[in-house]
Amino acid sequence: MEEINQKISSIINANNENSLAIFVGAGLSKTTDNEHVKLPSWDDLINELKADLNICDETDPLKIAQLYYIEFGEFLYKKKIKKFFPENIKPSQAHKFILDLNVNTIITTNWDVLLENSIQENAYIYDVISSDQDLVKSSLPKKIIKMHGDFKNNNIVFKEDDYINYSYNFPLIENYVKSIISTHTVLFIGYSYNDIDLKQIVKWSQNHSDVRPPMYLVVFKENKTQRKYLENHGITTILLNSSASNESYSKLTTEFIEKIKNNNIDGITSSNSETINFIYKRLIRFSQMNAILIEQINLALTNCRFNYISDNEAIIEFRQSIETTNYNINISKIYKKFIEILSSHVENEVHDNPKLGYIFQTFRKAGIIGVHLKNDESNSKITHYYEFKNAYAQRTDLIYNCCLNFNENSNFNYTNDIQSLLDNAYIYYLKNDQENTYQALDMVVSECLKQKSYTQLFISIFNKNIILNYLRYSSIPIHRVKYSNIQYTDINELYANLPKDLRLTLEPIYKFINFDFLYRHNYNVDEQLKNKENAMDNISSGGITFQNNIYEPAFQHNNLLSFLIKNRIMIDNDQQIKELNEKFISISVIRQFQKNEVELNKLELYSCIKMVRNDELMSIINIPYKKAHKLKPKLKAISISTENKDWLVRTVLFSLITEYAAPNKNSQHRCEEIQNVMFLIASISLPEEDLEFVFECIRKLINSERNEIATYHAINEFLGIRYNLFEGEIKSIQITETLETIIDKLAYGRYNGNDFNAITRHKLSNLYNYAKITKSKFKKTKSITDLLSEFKDASDSNKISLCIFLLFSVYDISNKPIIGKINKFAISIDTSTVDEYKKIEFELLLVKLKVKTMSTKTKTEIIDHITKLNKNHCFSSNFQYIKHLLMDILKELEDKELNEALIILDSMIKIHDTNPAQSIF
Repeated sequence: MEEINQKISSIINANNENSLAIFVGAGLSKTTDNEHVKLPSWDDLINELKADLNICDETDPLKIAQLYYIEFGEFLYKKKIKKFFPENIKPSQAHKFILDLNVNTIITTNWDVLLENSIQENAYIYDVISSDQDLVKSSLPKKIIKMHGDFKNNNIVFKEDDYINYSYNFPLIENYVKSIISTHTVLFIGYSYNDIDLKQIVKWSQNHSDVRPPMYLVVFKENKTQRKYLENHGITTILLNSSASNESYSKLTTEFIEKIKNNNIDGITSSNSETINFIYKRLIRFSQMNAILIEQINLALTNCRFNYISDNEAIIEFRQSIETTNYNINISKIYKKFIEILSSHVENEVHDNPKLGYIFQTFRKAGIIGVHLKNDESNSKITHYYEFKNAYAQRTDLIYNCCLNFNENSNFNYTNDIQSLLDNAYIYYLKNDQENTYQALDMVVSECLKQKSYTQLFISIFNKNIILNYLRYSSIPIHRVKYSNIQYTDINELYANLPKDLRLTLEPIYKFINFDFLYRHNYNVDEQLKNKENAMDNISSGGITFQNNIYEPAFQHNNLLSFLIKNRIMIDNDQQIKELNEKFISISVIRQFQKNEVELNKLELYSCIKMVRNDELMSIINIPYKKAHKLKPKLKAISISTENKDWLVRTVLFSLITEYAAPNKNSQHRCEEIQNVMFLIASISLPEEDLEFVFECIRKLINSERNEIATYHAINEFLGIRYNLFEGEIKSIQITETLETIIDKLAYGRYNGNDFNAITRHKLSNLYNYAKITKSKFKKTKSITDLLSEFKDASDSNKISLCIFLLFSVYDISNKPIIGKINKFAISIDTSTVDEYKKIEFELLLVKLKVKTMSTKTKTEIIDHITKLNKNHCFSSNFQYIKHLLMDILKELEDKELNEALIILDSMIKIHDTNPAQSIF
């Protein structure tokens, strides 16, 4: 039995290497026999010809066929033969299994159409070749060669002349078959020892080199003389049964082909080494991957499921009953043996088997920390599992840590090995340096081809296509010109042209980079999200919902991110990936909708920063209140571990702002990440020293040379959220120092257009409100003096903006000398040159602050302006601010006409359903 298994393994290996050719003889057609229809054997056909010829002493079948042709002529000769081979016979399972082997070349000496019928029934893609003309026209890589012709082409090979003239009638097919014999492992199935066609092929092989792949003949009876004869010609026999009856022939043939199809699963013995080796062979395809998706393990092994015991740990369970869609009883027996091996070594782990060690390491790459051994049958809960020791844990990945820390400026010692080159390209990618990323990937591809490192090759080619797309549509004109004519690499074509064994090895990474995994995963995560939302609505309505594997979504999320980063796949900016991460975060939040705080793990925090749009992040974190209660979202605090809190504040925030604020560096892509991390930090409880560190970072951010308006929005949002969640926590000194930073930046000309627009467009309202709440004191008279000097020649419009949104915002917390300077500056502004909106707003503010009194002219202008706006059905977001100014003024000034204008303004506001930004008031 072991000898047969070795031969079968050789055939399987040849098939995996795309170097197996199968010769199909008449015996395979006999597997279709049933009680109603039986195809003739060779002897049946010859005996009937002999009967018609009335001869008994002739034994040469080719001569008998020749005599029949001479005696009855071509028409009756072919009619006689064809009646034995009806076209409507249904192919057997053996025919399907042979086609399932997916070999490139099947050669048959049969005239029947069983293989063709099986192709049609199962939608296989083969060219059927019955003549030299067919071979010339063939375009498909997979071919069925009917080397003895067929009835359709009227060129069957049977009589003596056909064999003698074969080289003349089929020169191309003959040479093709000879080349296959010389270069492929050959499996003869459906032939007997004395088969004429087998003898012809043996004769062809005699004239070729002795150094060629093996040939195997499947037989059912032992004949030592014939076996030795064939061995002398390079053909090894595989004896399936020494006493096979005609009834068992079909079964044995089908089972043999099935063994090859299923990698001889039932040929594995009860030995520990073969069991371990089986699992090892199924997992060896992951050897060049640094992280593995748990679904890839499921597809490679089958018959398994997973129990998720935390956000990043799972236990693999091999099924012993038909509870999975991919259940296979033979594989189940092997896994049962594997569990027995592990059960006997729970306390004393086996260290002397490198294949077992590889299996454990591969599982750890997918986040699997153990194998389920047994469970409580009453509730199916895990009660005992084999845990892999820490020795099999993955080594520290510096680039992975660098990525999570948003710190691509770490120093690494790069070498010329493939992984190091890929790491170097990934660092360029993290820096948003697309051109250097592309050039670095070019080096990786070249090295992968030299070393035949195909997993990294496909990852690198995929990355190159991604980066090339960025460059071709870059905002930088020189990049668009330089890369516009460079072609993408066709990964699908590259994969299709690989040998079968390489395709099997690359299948896990290929299914990911051709988006097959992502399409399915997106669908599955959509279903999980819908289930969580339905459960939330059900609980909110007073119902009860039971949840299994509550850690599964968080595990899958962590698993996906680890897979991307550790394998250096540059796809995290892809919209589909971002949407997938948003769904994972939503599932995590919805699962906790009854809690007062949302608990997030490290990779969920990373996703919130890296993958989620800032305008979506708040609604995602607070989605339960909006969906379940149909109310405006209420801010929820975020709960994270002390370790993650330190990482978020001291590492991530610091890294992002340090990079963003660095001079002469293009780091604008970090802007939204800064907004997101500021939102997250605003939502977590912080010790005093951490909060002080955050304000140090905020001041560093304000002092950046290339600020965007969005960075000021992030600061304003941070203050608003902290007030709502942790009122009274921020100290006046922190607010005052931040104000001083802003004023000094303007006073000493270190600002850009975005700085000025943000500061003078109500983007820091919460900062000024906080200053009043904390009773901060602003005493830096020199800073205000320098600021007013800096803007003395500015336009009147800019002077008014400076007053409204900055100077008057610190008015109440400033000392008398500063207030006097501000008043003097404000009164000197000529309002006749600015638009009506700004003029009215400014004049009202001067009256409210008692810098000026309400003049008749100002009053008339205000009333006329509001009346005109109402008549023209105009609306502005400034109406609310003007309304509050009027209300404050009318508290101390009784004026009927102004009060009527206020009523008109209020009605105009109520008509429009505004959605003001988050504020602490």
